Amino acid sequence: MIEIKNAILHILDANSNVKVIADYEMDIDDDVINKYLMRQLKKADDEYKLKVGKLTDGSKFSKQFDDYIYERSSFIDFSKLIAETIYEFVSTSDKIHSCDVIVCKYESDNTPKLAILKCNSKVAFTHQIFNTDRGTRNGIINHYAILPGTGQKIDEFAVINLHTFDVHFSDKAHYRNGEEINLISDVLLQCTCESAPAEMVTIVNAIVEKVALQSDENPSVALSKAKSYINDKIAMLEEDTPKLNIEDLGNTIFSDSEEMHDKYEEYIEKEQLPKSIKVNRAQLTNSVKTQKIKTDTGIELIVPVDYYRNKDYFEFLTDESGKISIRLKNIGEIINK
Repeated sequence: MIEIKNAILHILDANSNVKVIADYEMDIDDDVINKYLMRQLKKADDEYKLKVGKLTDGSKFSKQFDDYIYERSSFIDFSKLIAETIYEFVSTSDKIHSCDVIVCKYESDNTPKLAILKCNSKVAFTHQIFNTDRGTRNGIINHYAILPGTGQKIDEFAVINLHTFDVHFSDKAHYRNGEEINLISDVLLQCTCESAPAEMVTIVNAIVEKVALQSDENPSVALSKAKSYINDKIAMLEEDTPKLNIEDLGNTIFSDSEEMHDKYEEYIEKEQLPKSIKVNRAQLTNSVKTQKIKTDTGIELIVPVDYYRNKDYFEFLTDESGKISIRLKNIGEIINK
C-alpha cells in the first residue's frame, strides 16, 4: 500500500531556456494529482525490475541527502537542488530536452521512501480556436509540454529507501561532448550501479544455455533444471524477497560435469554477478513454472518444468544423426486453443 506524504513539481524547459522552480508543494489531496502520482509510484516501486545502487560517501548528492535526512534542509529545498542538478545537465547535453521533475516522499508498506521522477516532455496534438472576421475556425497544433500518461513508462527515475538508504533506479544514457553519461546514476545520485535482479536472473539463464550449447548438451534440459532449482528454492523460503544463491545453482545443475561447472563459474565471474540475488517471489514464481520450446521446424511448446524430470509425461530422444525428437506421453485429451 502506498501513502503519499509530500510532493513537488519543477518545470525544466531547457529548449526555451526556462526553468520554473516551485516554492510550494503540490496539493496531494487533489484527485487528479493524487491519481497521477499513485499510478507512477506503483510502477516505480517495483524493485525487482530496477537497477540497484548505493550512495557514495562524500559525494555532492550524498551530502545534500544527509542534510535532508537530518533536517538541516527542508523537503522543498532538497527538491530544488535535485531540479537544479538535472536542469544543468539537460540544458548542456548534446541533445537538449525539456522535462518536469517530481520529487515525492511516500510510504510503501510502512517503509518511507523518496522518489525522483524525471518526466520527459512529450509532443502531442491539441485543438486551437481562431476567431476571424468571417467567424470561428478551429485547427490542430502541437503541444510540447505533455507529461507521460498514467499508462506510459517513465524511463528515468530513482527511489531511495529512507531506512536502509538503498537506491533502486531506472536510467537512460545521454551524451555530453560526445561522452555517454547516465543522468540518474552518474550525474544526479553519483551512486554505484548493479543490474536489476530480474536482469541478473535472465543473465544466469543465458549462461546456463550457453554452457549447455558449448558442451553439445540440450540447452532446454539445462534451462529446465535451472528453473526447477529456482522453483524449489523459493518454495522452501518464507520471505517475500528470498535470496537466490547462483553458486549453488551451478553446483546443482552441472553436478555431473566438472567441465560445464567450470565454464558456468567462469561466465558468472565474467559478468561480475554477486553470489546471491534478492528476488521477488511472486514475479519469479510465474517465470519459472513453465519452459517455452521452439523448434527449427516452427513447432512451439509450453511445458511445465516439473515434467522435464518425469519421463512418464515428457521426454527428449536423440537419434544417431543427432536429430532430436520430443515425446509427449499419457495425454488424455487434446484441446484446441
